[in-house]
Formats: sequence, structure tokens, C-alpha cells
Amino acid sequence: MTDQKGLPPEADILIVPEILSFKNHIPFPAYNPHTCRIVSKITCYDKSENIIFTQTTTGNSQTGGNLFSGFQSQRLAAEAVHLALEDTVKQALEGLSEADELVQD
Repeated sequence: MTDQKGLPPEADILIVPEILSFKNHIPFPAYNPHTCRIVSKITCYDKSENIIFTQTTTGNSQTGGNLFSGFQSQRLAAEAVHLALEDTVKQALEGLSEADELVQD
């Protein structure tokens, strides 16, 4: 399952995030749009360490434009990564909140 030695007694589930792929495109010339794509997987385990839910999300982003110099574009690569991470985390949280598998009786 994971590197864990089991769940703490007070935990009901273990949520394990994993980045499957990461692509950050830095264009030439640098003032063109920067793009990023992050594919991640969320796996949830119950107390018996059985998989009860899994979801794959894809976070996409694009930054840039409206720059007149490549020197002003230094922050764009990091900004693209940040936005893609926000997108994939938002999707994961939405999926977790709507997962019938995680509802306890």
C-alpha cells in the first residue's frame, strides 16, 4: 500500500496524493505564454488498508502575454506551476467531497 505502518487509531481513512506527470513548458522567446500540466492521483485507504476511492486529476495553466521583455518573465514559470497545482487540488477536493465511497454509515 504505502510506506505507512498502518493508520493511527483515531484515523478513519488515509489519503495518499501522488504526482503522475509534470510538464512545465518555458517558451522561447520567454515572453510568450508559459504552460504547465500536472497529472496527479489521489488514493484513499480504509482502516484495513483496502483502497476505497481513487481519482486522477489534471491541472492545466497558462501564464504570460502582455510582456515586452523576456527579463520580466522570470516569475512566469513558477506562476504556471502554482496555477496548475491549484487546479489539480481543486479537482481533487471536489472529487473527495462528492465521493459516496467515503461516506460512513
